[in-house]
Amino acid sequence: MPACRPHPTPPPARPFGHARLAATLLGAVLATMAAHPDAAAAPAFKWRDASGRIVYSDLPPPPGARVTLLAAPAGSATGVPSTTLAAPQEPRPASWVEREKASRQKATERAEAEREQAELARQAGERTRVCEEARAGLRTLESGVRLTTIDERGERAVVDDAERARRTEAMQRAVADHCGKAS
Repeated sequence: MPACRPHPTPPPARPFGHARLAATLLGAVLATMAAHPDAAAAPAFKWRDASGRIVYSDLPPPPGARVTLLAAPAGSATGVPSTTLAAPQEPRPASWVEREKASRQKATERAEAEREQAELARQAGERTRVCEEARAGLRTLESGVRLTTIDERGERAVVDDAERARRTEAMQRAVADHCGKAS
């Protein structure tokens, strides 16, 4: 029968193993803080939000908020007042709701601009039409052709020289009003 070998014995337990690890980590943190003193003196801010609640944070407040600096960074000047206006921050990316709202607003503004443009084009077309009709009427009156009208009884009446002069003057005013200049 082969010789039996004794089983290897485990190494003796180290007393306070976790305590030694914690002490090592604490030492590393203290060494890091000693090497970088500004890291331990990160500023803390105090401000009121839109609903009036007081907010404490190590993050900068929104732009325009009245801020009180609670923990001054190491090496800061002592004569600086602790209450200042927050510096403007870069705008945060818009959420999809804000982007959708902005998109709808742009579409509404674009549609309104198109309606206004169409109305201006319609008015310009109407002005052109009225101008051409006034010019045609003035040409007819100035041509010297004998003009007739139909009176209330349905009978044809010849336009006399005084009526022709009155109508010519009215057409000249209409041309001036609608065409911009008398022609």
